[in-house]
Amino acid sequence: MNTQDSLPVRMDTAALRGVVPTFIVALACLTPLLVGIAAAIAGSAPWLGSAIGPMLHGFTDKTPFLQFGWFERRFQTSFSGVVDERLPLRNWMIQVNNQLDYSLLKTSRMYRGTIVISKDGVLNLRNPVAQSLGHTPDMPDTTMREVAQRLKRLHDLLAQRGIPLVILGTPTKVSFARDSVPAAFREYRPGAPRNYERLTAALRDAGVPFTDGRAEMRRSGLQSQAPLFPKGGSHWTQLGVYAATRHALAGLFPEARPQELRLVLDDVVVTRKAAGTDADLLMLLNLLLPDVSYGSVQIKTHLEGAPPLAKTVLLIGSSYTGQLQTLLLQAGIAPRVVRYEYMQFAAACEGCAPESLPANWPELILGETSAVILELNENSFFVTYGVPGRQYVQPFLDRLMPALERDRQQLR
Repeated sequence: MNTQDSLPVRMDTAALRGVVPTFIVALACLTPLLVGIAAAIAGSAPWLGSAIGPMLHGFTDKTPFLQFGWFERRFQTSFSGVVDERLPLRNWMIQVNNQLDYSLLKTSRMYRGTIVISKDGVLNLRNPVAQSLGHTPDMPDTTMREVAQRLKRLHDLLAQRGIPLVILGTPTKVSFARDSVPAAFREYRPGAPRNYERLTAALRDAGVPFTDGRAEMRRSGLQSQAPLFPKGGSHWTQLGVYAATRHALAGLFPEARPQELRLVLDDVVVTRKAAGTDADLLMLLNLLLPDVSYGSVQIKTHLEGAPPLAKTVLLIGSSYTGQLQTLLLQAGIAPRVVRYEYMQFAAACEGCAPESLPANWPELILGETSAVILELNENSFFVTYGVPGRQYVQPFLDRLMPALERDRQQLR
């Protein structure tokens, strides 16, 4: 009898252990809403302006207009959107929920759920993880050879105009630091060459001057001074850029003596708080208490063995060119360094407002450019190549090479 009487008590206690954490989590998420409702009753408007809470990074959704269409569910959908956007203290609720997701479950629903969080808090993006671990489609060998042949032709045509072309392969954080990916992400066909290795081989076979930034970083030994990739960011640090490009930059100065030309590293400083691209993924998590204590890496360099280039250095590539642009400007490589990011906009510095690409940019390269750096990112190049509206290598080649061919005919 005593055993039967105690059994329901044990069952209720076990159930209570599951209910209590759930209640605490729900209360934590709803507390801002309850406070906001109280503020609204008191006469304020906690759903407008800065009252909703801190700004959320990466949010682009706008409050929809109400649309009346009962049978197509337009009204239901738009009304739900209006309610979501105008909840009292909405942003505080989101940040509390995000903090609980991050701290308890090591996951996030921000940025379309594409941020991978490892157990030690290192952040990655899913696309580079999939690319490095072999879970994305292989680029066909014929495409690899075609790209290599076109880049070889571009190199030769620019050289005839006296414009050096540096082709730089940039690594993702995943391939450089495999242990930053949670163990749940398993490698497909371990040891099989990935797209990046295959492209590197195709460029070498075609005789294309190519700098493998990943190999340069691994050989540099600079990891002991400061991180080459940040804990909370997806891009390389300034020291990582230097490690990958310090030898490649000799290609910008074909007239200089290679044994004398050097990009000298004067100082490495790690700031107290992470900022900029060293925390770009962390900021997208929109946490209540983000840990930025790992800092940001800043370096000072100078060029030896050659005077600065007389005209503009043009960067073509992915978002990785932002830190490269900062390095070149800080080192005084040229009076102007302009990047065409994804061939979608132009920028004169890493933090400058983007501008539209000049309509006559091929002619500008021929007349106002000292050198061109084309960046092929280990992930972005293969994700965007052949995709309308996202590719950057193809439109660059398609417009520049005919201009170079015409110019070559006129010079004969």
